[in-house]
Amino acid sequence: TGQAELEVLAAVLGRVRDPIVEQTALRYAIDRTNPLRRAAALDILDALDTPHARPVALDVLDESRDVNVRRAALRAVPEPQGASQDEAQRVVESLTQILANDTDPELRRRSAVMLGTWARNQQDLQPVINHLVGDSSVDVRAGAAFGLELSRSRDSAVLNALTRTVLNGGEDPLVRENAWKALGAISPLPLEAAKAYQAFQQERDALGEAGGG
Repeated sequence: TGQAELEVLAAVLGRVRDPIVEQTALRYAIDRTNPLRRAAALDILDALDTPHARPVALDVLDESRDVNVRRAALRAVPEPQGASQDEAQRVVESLTQILANDTDPELRRRSAVMLGTWARNQQDLQPVINHLVGDSSVDVRAGAAFGLELSRSRDSAVLNALTRTVLNGGEDPLVRENAWKALGAISPLPLEAAKAYQAFQQERDALGEAGGG
């Protein structure tokens, strides 16, 4: 019943590929009576990486206000492999809602990253672009840059946002670094983006040489 016990139990059961374990975790994930047990059940589903966790995790995100339960539910949403466009719709809507309204930076950060893999088009990615340039949290902005890297989108809005971020000397170094890596991942680049990429690379090299000296 204690948090430490439940964390150990989740770590152990998450390694057990057995239908009974999955069914039990799914049952406790929707049980609202014990938030600690609920979060542990979601952690088991996360470790099992089962597609059956997706609708349950999304239901939890819709109704739970407990931040630890919500974080566990978001982790339990599996990767989109094999999901249909219709199945992606609800995931994208839930992630977009979290990104727009949740006060917890970690939930926003993870949602931005996940939208990079679940987005079906540039419209789905627009909230990630918005939070790359406008979120108050450095971690969320860095996560948004990573999400755009994962998306592999070469849409002009994505390229422009990443380029502006790389060139923004007032931005946090982690955010600029992630944006630079994202540009590298979606190369070949238009001329302006390529110049920004090369300029930041020279900046990094100069800092490395200064540190080494």
